[in-house]
Amino acid sequence: MSFNGLSEYLWFSIGLVIAFLGFRTLRKSSPKQTITKTLAKTKYKAYTCWIIQQSALETGYWSSKIFNDFNNGFGMGVPRIRESLRIDKYLASNGEVFSVYKNFEDSVKDYVIWAEYFNMPTNFNNPQQFVDFLESKGYAEDPNYASKVLSLIKKNC
Repeated sequence: MSFNGLSEYLWFSIGLVIAFLGFRTLRKSSPKQTITKTLAKTKYKAYTCWIIQQSALETGYWSSKIFNDFNNGFGMGVPRIRESLRIDKYLASNGEVFSVYKNFEDSVKDYVIWAEYFNMPTNFNNPQQFVDFLESKGYAEDPNYASKVLSLIKKNC
C-alpha cells in the first residue's frame, strides 16, 4: 500500500469513527419532551405537566406494550365519530380495541384532537377540574382513574 493509499484509508477510517460516534449521540426524544414540544403549539400547553402524568399512568411510565409496539401514549381507543391520526387498530387480550399510531408524536396530536372534539376548556385553575373533565367524558373505564391521575399530578407537577 502506498503512502497515499494509507492516507486515504486513514481518513476513511477516521470518517467512519466520527460518523459512528455522531449517530450514537443522536437521541430519540423522551416521551416527556415529545409531549412538551407538541403541546407547546396548542391551546393546551398550560396543561403539559398534567397531560404528561396522564400519559405516564396510561403507559406504565412509557413501558407498556401499547406504547412500545403501537405508539399509543394515552390508551386511546378507536374513535367512532371524531377525526383521528390512527393508522390501524390493535385488539388487546382483554377485548379492548386501541388505536395504533405511526409514531408517538401522532398519538399526542390525536390526544389534542380528542380534547378539541370534546371542547376541553383552556381555563382550568387546578388539576381537579382537569380530572373531573376527563371523568365526565368517560376517558377511562377504571372507576379510580381520576384519582390516580390527580395523585400523579399532585406528586409531580
